Amino acid sequence: MSSAAAASQRAFGIDRGLTNPLSDLPLARCILIAGANIAECQPTMMPYFRKAKANGATIVVIDPRKTGTATTLSAGF
Repeated sequence: MSSAAAASQRAFGIDRGLTNPLSDLPLARCILIAGANIAECQPTMMPYFRKAKANGATIVVIDPRKTGTATTLSAGF
């Protein structure tokens, strides 16, 4: 993660993993999650994604694995 933090620092001027507040997620209409298993690695973020889905967001999960994130959130394509 140190390389990701360094890249984020250079690109966005912040050293955390997010470029926007979590409170924005439930307002999204479409969310793309690529290669991240949020359900296992960042479970405290899942309620924000569940709320977005409940609010009608389309959530597309791209991952070759069948993860908890894909099972819980994906649109089922």
